[in-house]
Amino acid sequence: PVKDAISPTKVWSQAIGRTSSPTTTSSTYVPMPDMSCVVKVIGNAIDVSCELQIQMTSGNTMTAQLYVDGIPIAPEFGDIGATSSQVNGNASCSLIVPVSPGFHSVQVYWKVNGGTATANLTNRSLTVREM
Repeated sequence: PVKDAISPTKVWSQAIGRTSSPTTTSSTYVPMPDMSCVVKVIGNAIDVSCELQIQMTSGNTMTAQLYVDGIPIAPEFGDIGATSSQVNGNASCSLIVPVSPGFHSVQVYWKVNGGTATANLTNRSLTVREM
């Protein structure tokens, strides 16, 4: 039948920044505001990508990490450090993650080694697509 020849529609989900300029001073990973997606897949891997614009205070570094279903799935990324009084930087990550059929939660977590990290305005996004 024709219905068997047509691949099912692939799902996707996207989160964009809504909270303007959220900050963190946490030295352990905490969820980044607004950076969470839930997708229901039929069993294919998911393609996860995120873009962040961050402002850091002097002498400190911000790192981020992707989590799927509450588990870190990628190396830390970002390492946005400030050598002057304040610096703006971009961080991005993209990877393919094998998952089982069903619902999956994807989140961006962030932390600093001191000082304050601020997400610039609402300039951040997280996209999750079934492969």
